Amino acid sequence: MKILLVQTSHPGDIVLSLPVISFLKEEKHPCTLDLLTTKEGEELLKWDPRINTIITYDKHNKEKSLKDLLKLSALLKKNNYTAAYSLHRSYRTALLLFFADIQERIGFKNSAFSFLYTKKVARLPFLPDIFRNLLIATDNFKKIANTEAKLYLKDAKNSDPSVQQYLNEKNLALIFPGSKWATKQWTLEGFAKTANWLKAQAGLKVVVAGGANEKSLCQAVAKKSRTECLANNVALDDLALLVSKAKLVVCNDSLPLHLASALKVPVVGIYCSTVPEFGFVPLNSPAVLVRKTGLYCQPCGRHGFKKCPINTHNCANLLSAKEVI
Repeated sequence: MKILLVQTSHPGDIVLSLPVISFLKEEKHPCTLDLLTTKEGEELLKWDPRINTIITYDKHNKEKSLKDLLKLSALLKKNNYTAAYSLHRSYRTALLLFFADIQERIGFKNSAFSFLYTKKVARLPFLPDIFRNLLIATDNFKKIANTEAKLYLKDAKNSDPSVQQYLNEKNLALIFPGSKWATKQWTLEGFAKTANWLKAQAGLKVVVAGGANEKSLCQAVAKKSRTECLANNVALDDLALLVSKAKLVVCNDSLPLHLASALKVPVVGIYCSTVPEFGFVPLNSPAVLVRKTGLYCQPCGRHGFKKCPINTHNCANLLSAKEVI
């Protein structure tokens, strides 16, 4: 049996899809499993021995045209897949798999162009996202609850030097102050005070980390808290390796939250414009989820915005470091 799994969403969503890989390999054995994902997804999952081939799809940039979609569907058709499971709910994905002429195409009922799927599955909104994803492969809730989210890591010897310097640190705490969406981001001052507390009261070595696009924010938090800063173009597999060595991660509702969960690292997740009830929560590690309650405007969106819709950002500004610590 030759299976294609499709997940071309954000990196955090890709991490939340890991149990589907585990389930398909165990329950559909023997099978060959290929993955269609983004370049970021490839960075995270290229060390996973369960995946035969990773096919990347740059749907927002180099491969965003209809011509590119048809070219990719032709490639998929040549691979002769028995079944395709789509975790992504866009019309583009539905069209891609339809044109690839894959005999069995499984998607969610609330997907765009869901009529193009041969089997449609309800995506129950009250479940954590990690369980919702598994519904695409099984309706056995006992199996859903017991399926592991396993993230395979690269060899530490091959890690980026900027990451390698911290891999033997026994009391490492990582603070990730950034987020793709400004409204999901807690305050600079809050992160700095938390970093100071972790140093002084918990005796941890604190490193403020993030991507190259978050460098100025990370440097500001590190300067204010007199901690070290690691914010550059580190690949996501290096980032995952770094998280695996931490004793604690403190972050927004973003990728590091889900990396920590998959790697069973204790995590403090801070929710600003989003809420845990959306289902994007850590389930595999000790976790404390914090948010400012009692705000009429929260949540303001499922993914967040570049700017607070009512220009207050109270979900972040009113949440004190004391509440997080």
